Amino acid sequence: MAEEIKIGYDREGDVLEIFFGEPVPSIAHEVTEGVFLRRSINDVHLTGITILSLTKRFKDLELMSIPLALQEYTVEET
Repeated sequence: MAEEIKIGYDREGDVLEIFFGEPVPSIAHEVTEGVFLRRSINDVHLTGITILSLTKRFKDLELMSIPLALQEYTVEET
């Protein structure tokens, strides 16, 4: 489990960034159009989530639901 969660929002780009723990080199995988999960390049732990076009996706920003189908998410080693 991450020690700290940081959340940032770029109004100009309309991008939400969620970071888990200290920054580490990561690779992003698009799991749903415009939604990216980032994982460490050294192992498979989740380091963050990026959501593009946040306000276009969610009219009510107080309650958000993102269908990710994580059970289908697999990481292919390169």
